[in-house]
Amino acid sequence: MLVAALAFAPAPLEARPPLEIHVSPRFAVAPADLLISISIVPDEQNRKMTVSLASHTFLRESTVDLEGNAAPRISDFRFRSLPSGEYEVLVELFDGAQRSRGWARGKVSIE
Repeated sequence: MLVAALAFAPAPLEARPPLEIHVSPRFAVAPADLLISISIVPDEQNRKMTVSLASHTFLRESTVDLEGNAAPRISDFRFRSLPSGEYEVLVELFDGAQRSRGWARGKVSIE
């Protein structure tokens, strides 16, 4: 009977990723200002976040400490006067032991 109950149980919902990124604008003309907005699912394990912006000739990275559940749910990062190029945005979330808890990636083109 238990097997039958499990067979007809609803499928578990997929967990929301621990973070999402939104980059604005997606396309721009150099020199361009970029706004990266990061939504983080609150969790006591969230202790550090690294945001990097990279092209073939450019790299900028920023790391911030987080205070678990007390950390802001949305963090904004502004990168100013970026030269032209194809950029990759990478955001990675870490726990207190520097283990990755999740990441998100995006692309930006500056003409």
